Amino acid sequence: MSKTKLTKNELKKHKDALRRYQRYLPMLQLKKQQLQIELRSIAHEFHRCRHEYDKYYEIVMGWVQLFGGKPEVTEWVKVSNICLTAGNIAGVDIPVFRDVEFTSVRYSFFETPLWVDDAVSAIQTLLHLLSQL
Repeated sequence: MSKTKLTKNELKKHKDALRRYQRYLPMLQLKKQQLQIELRSIAHEFHRCRHEYDKYYEIVMGWVQLFGGKPEVTEWVKVSNICLTAGNIAGVDIPVFRDVEFTSVRYSFFETPLWVDDAVSAIQTLLHLLSQL
C-alpha cells in the first residue's frame, strides 16, 4: 500500500476524488441495477424460447420420421433478411433481434410430395425460434 503524503495538495486531491466518487457512484449503481434487470429478463426470455423450441421440435420430429430418411427441403427455405433494431441498455446502444424474414421459393405442386408445405412451414418456425435463442 502506498503511503499518503500529509500535504495540502494531497488533501485537495483526495477531497476532489471523494467528491467525484460521491457524484458518480449513484449513477453507476443505477446502471448496474438496469443491467441486472435486463440480464434477468433476457435469461427468462431465453428459457421460454428454449422450452418452446424443444416442444415444437418434438412435435415436428414425431411426423418427420414417418417419411423415412432425411427430407431435402433446404432449397425451399431461404432466409432473406434478419431484422435488427437499436436498443439502449444503461446508456449503451446494442442491436436487438426482431424477426427473421424468409423468401418464398416457388416449387411445383405436382412434382413435389404433399408434405413439403408442412415441412417448409415447420422449418421456418423452427428457424425463427432458434434465431431468437
